[in-house]
Amino acid sequence: MNNIAWTPIGSWHSISGDTFFHGTFDGNGKTINDLYINSTSDYQGLFGSIGIDGVVKNLAVNGNVTGGRYIGGIAGFNSGTIEFCWVTGTITGTGINIGGVIGANNGIIQNCYTTVNVTSSSIHASGVAGMNSGVIQYCYATGSISGSGDGVGGIVGWNNGGIVNSNVALSQSVSRTTNTLAIRRVIGENTGGTITNNYARSDTTVNGNIITSGVGTNTEQGASIDDWDSTRFRNIGFNDPWWTDTRLPSGMVYGDGTEGNPFRVRNEADLRAVGRGANLHGTGVWSLSAHYRQVANIPTLTGGNWIPIGTSTNRFTGKYYGDRFTISGLTSNQNGMFAVIGNGGLVDHLGLLNVNITANTNSIGGIAGENMGIVQNCYTTGTVSGNDNVGGIVGRNTGDQGNCHVNGNYSTATVNGNYAGGIVGANMDGAQVFANYATGTVNGTRHIGGVVGYNYRSRITETYSTGAIRGNENIGGIVGWNNAGTVENNVALNPSLTRASGISSSFGRVAGRNTNGGSLINNFGSEIMTVLGSTVSTDNPTSIHGYRRNTKSQFQWAVWWTYSPSAPGPNWHATEYGIWSFADGRPPHRMNMPGGHTQNPVLP
Repeated sequence: MNNIAWTPIGSWHSISGDTFFHGTFDGNGKTINDLYINSTSDYQGLFGSIGIDGVVKNLAVNGNVTGGRYIGGIAGFNSGTIEFCWVTGTITGTGINIGGVIGANNGIIQNCYTTVNVTSSSIHASGVAGMNSGVIQYCYATGSISGSGDGVGGIVGWNNGGIVNSNVALSQSVSRTTNTLAIRRVIGENTGGTITNNYARSDTTVNGNIITSGVGTNTEQGASIDDWDSTRFRNIGFNDPWWTDTRLPSGMVYGDGTEGNPFRVRNEADLRAVGRGANLHGTGVWSLSAHYRQVANIPTLTGGNWIPIGTSTNRFTGKYYGDRFTISGLTSNQNGMFAVIGNGGLVDHLGLLNVNITANTNSIGGIAGENMGIVQNCYTTGTVSGNDNVGGIVGRNTGDQGNCHVNGNYSTATVNGNYAGGIVGANMDGAQVFANYATGTVNGTRHIGGVVGYNYRSRITETYSTGAIRGNENIGGIVGWNNAGTVENNVALNPSLTRASGISSSFGRVAGRNTNGGSLINNFGSEIMTVLGSTVSTDNPTSIHGYRRNTKSQFQWAVWWTYSPSAPGPNWHATEYGIWSFADGRPPHRMNMPGGHTQNPVLP
């Protein structure tokens, strides 16, 4: 239209009466280019106002529209139907209700998209509709949105009793110049409206901040997505034949390694880059101190022997969020997935399926050879073997001012070595092992435990073990050797503690050996557990054998673990904290764990 000033079709009202557009405008898939409006008037767009029986469809509009109140690329106000339309360019308004498609909507907007940048110096600004009291569904918007008052959002500024369903906000930036109220990724402000099945790109900045809380498909922030293509859009509901692949965007968030925007780990190539120092995807250095988020299950690794992340001198001090995804088939002749997790480092909600780690060295674990940080809500299956300090989750857990924790994990892995445990090999110097369980067999010669092999001046609490334990010296169902540490509220459900070979010494249902004032408090052992071929009659919560309890008559009942006076302790009543799940007929399960593996600990 060669930047010729445009007068909108239809208006809000006039002296002569209703002048809304009541007809049908079918664009037949064509584009109106260079729509130009530079006005201070209200109700500006290709159309000023569309009546309840008006229809605009199959139309693309490219242009620059500036006005006062009620400004949109298709129309300033809509009571009818707008569908199969798209808008590119810029939309600017000085008053209320400024949107990429429509200023204010009382009708239906569906199957539309915009790439416009929207700017408002008042309230209610968005990529699709500044204000909505109608229905907006199956729409997406990619442009940046800026407003100065309440109600700034990627799809709708203010949803005033309307329906906002199955939309995707792909704006990289949503901002408000005055304050931080009523500004969100999808809907800036919602008053009595219905919000369902909406999404937003995870790295959208809202007033410069990445949003990590209050997200979800039925919230104003929408659920976070890290990548999008035609398959994802069709799963959301963009299934009309009009939505060809060319009309649906594709893209992905790579992140920048910060806490708010971690690097995204999608596949084996990404995984093998973690902590290696490359500038992968051109978004920043994948360093040992960066933050990472896994966003998909990674199938069986095919790149050969795994080289652990970090070293003893260059430790991983970043954060690795597994987000309940899994990695399969990690095979290594070295320490584990991580060599050393340093102070401040974190690995969270990650599942390792069918690991095969066999190393002729010390400090070997499924997740990490050595941990000085936090490993939580993870699991491992497979086999972990080494020399000394070998664990299903961590080989050596070394405390640093009480900041070293292995909490809320489980392992079914078979563990082979000395100073070996189903969860941790050696727990040292103020470290903590809390709310874990292990079901795998643990084999070795000395200091072998179902949960921890060797515990020195550290804590083991609220754990249990169900695997058979085999060794010669300091062999226990929970811990092999407790040396000046604390072992409290644990349950040993192992079927047997057996001699590996030759002469044996120091076997106990709970702890094989307890020295230097170590505290054994309120621990329990199965009365049918055999210790060197025989059951043990000791019934003492502070002894190496713990209380003697009947496996079938007590351990199988959920109430025993939580409320019974003879239970391990009140900490086990932790369902409300998202730690343990209790049910009759089985030991407790860990809650909110990664998928890919069914928890199935069984009573002996």
